Amino acid sequence: MSSTPMTLSASMLSESIGRVISLPLSKIFNGSFIRIFCLAFLFVLVCKSSASENKILIKFYDGDKEKILTYELKRPTVALVLSGGGARGLSHIGVLKVLEKYNIPIDYVVGTSMGSIVGGLYCAGLKSEEIEKIALSTDWREVLSLGEGEDRANLFLERKYLVEKSFLYFRFKGLKPLLPSYVVSGQRITESLFKIFFKTPFHYITNYDSLKPKFLSVATDLVSGKRVVFSSGNLVYVVRASSTIPLVFQPVVIDTLVLVDGGLISNIPADVARNLGCDIVLTVDATSPLRTPEEIQLPWNTADQIVGIMMQLSNKFQLENSDIVIKPKLDEISASDFDKAKYIIEKGKEAGEEKIFEIITALKNKFLLVGDDEPVKISNYRLVIQGDGLPANVVDEIFKADGFSTEEMAKALIDLKLKGGYKRIDVKVKKKQSSFDVEIWTKLNPEIKVAAVFPQSVENFQISSDDFIDNGFISFEANDSSFIFYPKDKLFYSDENANEIKRRVLKVFRSAGYPFVKIKGFEFDSLNGVLKIYITDGYVSGVEISGNKKTKGYVILRDVLFKPGEILTERGIIQTLKNLWATNLFSQIKLDYKVNDSVKVFIDFIESASQFLRLGIRVDNERGAQIFSDFRDENSFGLNDEFGLTFQGGMRNSSLKIEYKVDRLLKTILTYRFGFFHNERNVYIYKTSFGERSFSLSNLGEVKFIWAGFEISTGGQFERIGNTLLKYQLEKAIVKNISIADFKNEENLIGKLRLNIEIDSRDKAYFPNRGVYLNAFYETAQKFLGSDIPYSKIFFYYENYNTYFKYGSLKFKFLFGLCDESTPMSQQFFLGSITGINSFSGMREDENYGRQIISLGVEARFKTPMKVIFDNFIALRYDIGSVWGKFEAIRWKDLRQGIGIELGFDTPIGAMRFKVGKSFIFKRLKQDVLLWGPSILQFSVGFE
Repeated sequence: MSSTPMTLSASMLSESIGRVISLPLSKIFNGSFIRIFCLAFLFVLVCKSSASENKILIKFYDGDKEKILTYELKRPTVALVLSGGGARGLSHIGVLKVLEKYNIPIDYVVGTSMGSIVGGLYCAGLKSEEIEKIALSTDWREVLSLGEGEDRANLFLERKYLVEKSFLYFRFKGLKPLLPSYVVSGQRITESLFKIFFKTPFHYITNYDSLKPKFLSVATDLVSGKRVVFSSGNLVYVVRASSTIPLVFQPVVIDTLVLVDGGLISNIPADVARNLGCDIVLTVDATSPLRTPEEIQLPWNTADQIVGIMMQLSNKFQLENSDIVIKPKLDEISASDFDKAKYIIEKGKEAGEEKIFEIITALKNKFLLVGDDEPVKISNYRLVIQGDGLPANVVDEIFKADGFSTEEMAKALIDLKLKGGYKRIDVKVKKKQSSFDVEIWTKLNPEIKVAAVFPQSVENFQISSDDFIDNGFISFEANDSSFIFYPKDKLFYSDENANEIKRRVLKVFRSAGYPFVKIKGFEFDSLNGVLKIYITDGYVSGVEISGNKKTKGYVILRDVLFKPGEILTERGIIQTLKNLWATNLFSQIKLDYKVNDSVKVFIDFIESASQFLRLGIRVDNERGAQIFSDFRDENSFGLNDEFGLTFQGGMRNSSLKIEYKVDRLLKTILTYRFGFFHNERNVYIYKTSFGERSFSLSNLGEVKFIWAGFEISTGGQFERIGNTLLKYQLEKAIVKNISIADFKNEENLIGKLRLNIEIDSRDKAYFPNRGVYLNAFYETAQKFLGSDIPYSKIFFYYENYNTYFKYGSLKFKFLFGLCDESTPMSQQFFLGSITGINSFSGMREDENYGRQIISLGVEARFKTPMKVIFDNFIALRYDIGSVWGKFEAIRWKDLRQGIGIELGFDTPIGAMRFKVGKSFIFKRLKQDVLLWGPSILQFSVGFE
């Protein structure tokens, strides 16, 4: 592009400049130069390009003599120090927004704890606005909760029920108890950090000097008691170490270091930045003040106060080491107030705005423009601008009617080059007898119209519109060999703008779930405005495991969801971590990777003791207090196999079981188990008496059921939500009278074969919001199987949960069972319980029994918006069903109906339920009559 040369004399300049100077860049800069020159020096704030762009050459002619003046921009190095502070540290995001707004250059970011997380995200390629979105969308309460984070979706069925029945457990090694040095492992934090950092373009870079800005993270080594400053390593584990609260979360082991929160020694690591030789150290202080007398009543708050007191002197020294301290006004905010994230970020923004002119002044004072000679004052001049022109506001600011200096001109023109719009700016100054001729020739960089991205195979990727629209592109196309992205904004080619497009491209792939796509090269087609970018797809080249001393390698690798030759995705990494953690074999899992043209994955383990004692408790108004105790070795032979002894019971029931089981045989989905059992259960036998308007229950007495024998089963797993088992069971089944007159005892040897399918996809054990539970089987007992009495039985149970409102869930259940007339009482169906598959509103536990059963129920449950210590719920329920002794006795008019209301609490030891129910039946006498049963009040707390 060219234009006719334009000539202006100094006298004409002020009145004519807006009319005659071409303005091809005015829309690009949107008046930014006005702000720059008002601030008098912001030409220094975007120096991220090559060294040649920091220079300008001015050819100076004095008669026949030619002199070349070289001006070079040298700006100060700036370090940003981000303190710890928990939730208060989110204010760093607001400060970053201000620094970005004013184009403040940052060369280094040094962070501790939350400052390390925010700083790591920024250096890995996210803008402050993108970090803000992450901060506001993250469920910090879930991430930092003191639960172990075992998602039941990742557990096999039996393990689900084992974990959910216990609220307390102890590890043993060689029958010797091990005392934990922390409350929770922090694996949930690790998984969350992986998800967050996988959204960054450059998370895979392990040498932090290659990041822009460069990054340093501070942690504390528990062994030596010294501060550790990381300038390399896996970003996830480095920031995880820096933010690990001691005693609460498990320390992070890197090499020989045992690492916890850097704030223990250096909560404001300003001296690290100073030791780097930085010219200006900006520090954001988000640390918490000391607690008030009222807040230190609790012992853990007292311990935190002691640490805070010890850190005060260090903090004071570090703040004195800073040139400018930005301290957001967060007096009323605690380190755990993550629910106030938006407010905290805004406070950081306000604090940044208050300090911005102090920052600008400090930069101005440190700025250096080096020239070959003293600046020349030019007045009474004629200005000629050729080529692609200059922005009108730049001309207006520099070329004033009363003159300008070569230094002023150099400053502005260098800034234009650094902005990336201009490819060349040539300046000639010719001195005449009493005037100057100033000639400037410019050439714009070509526009980047599209980005053409060439993967190894387009078919490896699935990209949606949400992925590119949120990341700086207005649309995209895909063909056989490439993706074509169209930028939202108008960008002229420069190193800076090319890097920005590459950053956006990587963000698109990160959003689509491909964290290991890497740019291996690029070229610019200036004729067509196409930036061609060549990427690696993120193929896995190998998986290497270490640290597993007892556990067999194939036991680990079968849970790894990526294989050599496959594309490594975010889901593959996260689900692999979940699967491996769910084995419960390891105290630490460190998944690392080396990204080149392909990805080499390294998984290192620290094995944990595999012997566990788990304890649970239950109290209800039907059976009183019960305990649950399970002791087992969960890695007996290094196969993730279990040998366990389980006892459960109280005064009216007991269960003892010894078993050996393997959830997965070798690398298959096959499972097998065998064991011995002895179960006892006391049951009240009721009689129903009907009156004219109501019916009543009378307790006839009590019988005892005893089942003792052994079982062996084999089958296959449905991923981790269910299984199909073929089970053989031989048991002595006894029904013995305790207090009923004229009751005939029963004793049989039962040998039976059962084909069973069970699926459980519920999101929680207690008060689930969504999911399905299914249990169905066909069972037959025959003499050739060792049974005294042959019979057959079919059973089907299904329940479904869905959430339709923010606080409301709906449950539907259906139960059906059928067995033949030879089925003894010990094998029949019971209806009525407080909880479980045979629960029924308005019925006592085991109120009815028989050989045929049908029941249907609907429950609407609402979570109350007010939390009273624990999450609490109110449920309304309707049931209909009945039990019959013989098939021919089935009559629909005998169906019992029930309504009830429940108040529930989700407590650490299990669900607490208070239930009131009342059942009714339509009885045909002279006419249909509604008969109401007694009101049944029930209570339970603990395992179910």
